[in-house]
Amino acid sequence: MTALSVWTLTTALLWLKMTGVAMLQGVVRLRSGRFRRPEDAEYFGRGRGVVDDPPLAVLGQAVLRNDLETVPLFLLLLLAFALSGASASGVAAYGGLFLSSRLVHTAAYLRPRQPLRNLAFGVGTLTTLTLSVHMAYASLFSARALD
Repeated sequence: MTALSVWTLTTALLWLKMTGVAMLQGVVRLRSGRFRRPEDAEYFGRGRGVVDDPPLAVLGQAVLRNDLETVPLFLLLLLAFALSGASASGVAAYGGLFLSSRLVHTAAYLRPRQPLRNLAFGVGTLTTLTLSVHMAYASLFSARALD
C-alpha cells in the first residue's frame, strides 16, 4: 500500500464510524417514536408531538459533534503527511492510533465509561499533536525526518 492509500483507508473507516453513529440515532428515534423536529414527529411519529430525543440519540449527537471537532483536522494533517513523502507505515501508525482512539471514544461515549472516554480522547489529541510536531519539524529541518 502507498501512503496515500493508507490515508484513503483511514478516511473511509472514520467516515463509516461516523455514519454508523448517525444511523444509530435514526434507528433509536424510529424505535422510540421520539423526535425533536416537528416534521419528523409528524411523519415518523404517526402524529405524536415533538419531544426530546431519546438519551442514546443525544449521546450519538455528542459523539458526532466531538468527531467534527477532531476528525477533519487530523485527516487534513495526515493527508499532508502522506503527500509530503512519508512512508505508508508512518501514515498507518498515526492513522491506526487515531482511528483506534476514536472507536474507543465512541464506544465509551455511547455506553458511558469514565475515565476510558477521556483517555481515548487524550490519545487522539496526543496523536494529532505529535503528527503536527512531526510535520513542523520535518518542514523546518529536513524532508528525511518524515520517515
